[in-house]
Amino acid sequence: MSRQERATPLRPPPQENTLSCPPPESPHLDPGATGLTGTGLLAPPRRAPSTPVPAGVEEQVVFDVGARVASGRYVPGARLTLAELRRSTGHAPRQLRPALDHLAGQGVITSDWLIPDTRPEGHTVTRTRDLLAAMINHGAYPAGRPLPTRGVLATALLAGPSDLDRALRLLAGENVISLSGNARSHVLPRPGSPGRGAWPPGHDQVRDALPKERRQGAGHDRPTLLRVREAARDRWKSGVCPDPDTMTDQEQRQAETLHRLISRAYTHTTGCDPRSYAPVRSAAGRSMACGALPTHGPLHERMFRFTVLAASLHDLIEALAGAGFPVQPGRSLR
Repeated sequence: MSRQERATPLRPPPQENTLSCPPPESPHLDPGATGLTGTGLLAPPRRAPSTPVPAGVEEQVVFDVGARVASGRYVPGARLTLAELRRSTGHAPRQLRPALDHLAGQGVITSDWLIPDTRPEGHTVTRTRDLLAAMINHGAYPAGRPLPTRGVLATALLAGPSDLDRALRLLAGENVISLSGNARSHVLPRPGSPGRGAWPPGHDQVRDALPKERRQGAGHDRPTLLRVREAARDRWKSGVCPDPDTMTDQEQRQAETLHRLISRAYTHTTGCDPRSYAPVRSAAGRSMACGALPTHGPLHERMFRFTVLAASLHDLIEALAGAGFPVQPGRSLR
């Protein structure tokens, strides 16, 4: 061996540039880390088998985007945009484009940069059916009265026309409502009972139905609730969820608003002629139904709850004002 060969250090063979990306089938939060634990931390995403990252694609960019998708920060079906990813990850569009194409090739997102919908088939139909049934049972729509138009229902339930139509047919098959061609649906009386969901219910029933976790300091005035409703709708349309800690904070503040507005509605409608406060009854029933939705699970389901509840709370304070009741909420039911 020559002197030059002995002086040359041995180098390990070059390693292939690889990256483990969060898989598309795990876009949800861990049930034990949804913000109710106080940390709001996400469970570590499962890793897909290592796949080569081609030349021109930055490994860190791929991982940062893939991690956001796997953490459930996007509503299924939402389109990833360069503008939102630039704000959230700090990477430039020239870095993001090849990373998104690489993730699409892995199946993490679609070729059009959409978030795959891995929920069970019919999930949104079932969600629409369950929420409308809960609203009926909470007295939002009394027996014998017509339901609102399909356009109004679709807005209140955040449902598409097809999902709403299928949900109405399910409820008709369960004898909860009647369907008659293009005519508006009517709520049917519950067998053996004079009506469904009479409002106001008993004091203990209201108190026990309200959320237990809430935070002081939430705004309860009409302008604030209007701003919250509009911001929630815009975020839902964008398909981008807040981080878990922010989501938990918003849920707890919203729970405080729900307590105070329902308490005000209960106080002012007890002993009154039900015909004199139909809008209050409807908005209060819808608010209680939305408030009963779970505050755990995927972030996009929690954002759905926040958005529909924000709309019903705004309708409730407007209904209280329209009925001549004081709109400054008083103390919560204890």
